[in-house]
Amino acid sequence: MALLADTAKKVSRTLPRELVLRLPRSMLPGFVIVGTGRCGTAYIAKLLREMGVRCGHEAVFSKRGVTASRTLQGDASWLAVPYLAHYRGVVLHQTREPMATINSFVGVHRFSQQLDPKRSISFVAKHFEITGDEVADSMRWYVDWNERCEPYAVLRYQVEQVPERIEEILRTLGLAVEQARIDQALAAVPTTTNTKTRAALAFDDLPAGALRDRLARTAERYGYEL
Repeated sequence: MALLADTAKKVSRTLPRELVLRLPRSMLPGFVIVGTGRCGTAYIAKLLREMGVRCGHEAVFSKRGVTASRTLQGDASWLAVPYLAHYRGVVLHQTREPMATINSFVGVHRFSQQLDPKRSISFVAKHFEITGDEVADSMRWYVDWNERCEPYAVLRYQVEQVPERIEEILRTLGLAVEQARIDQALAAVPTTTNTKTRAALAFDDLPAGALRDRLARTAERYGYEL
């Protein structure tokens, strides 16, 4: 087992995902929080850490692949979605209001081959068809990536409702945190954690058609009004 652990640390970033995720459960976190990206995973990870929960942000599931960890209890990462079919822990699905998410995508150029500053584009291109239309790609990603999360999640919630639903989230994860520490964390961690440059599109600015209709239906299903 020691040899297996040592090997995993050395090669976990290069192994095919099917092999990495067959590692013993003790070498992967017990839960993962997924979403589209730009949906508050940095916020929820920081909030949980403030409560004493060892939750990473794109620490296990990253653009490089999967990195084994014996210390993290969980990871909040949109990059985990392609691995969910092989993952054996608890999955939570966090959503964010569609226009806020889309404006954030456009603002950081998530779907631009030339302008994406974090080079997430290489990961995205492996799992999604990029057309070169940043707005349309952002709309389609919101619908498609969220739908990919749904079959594996035991709980879906809006990031905007985290303060009201944090106790439910903790129960679902099997975590016991004292109320005083929950209150302290909510007061200490701003909801604007990891805020980036945003565009200023309104729903009516989006191109009309089947894709916008799909976006509207997804938003309604998740409890958002556009």
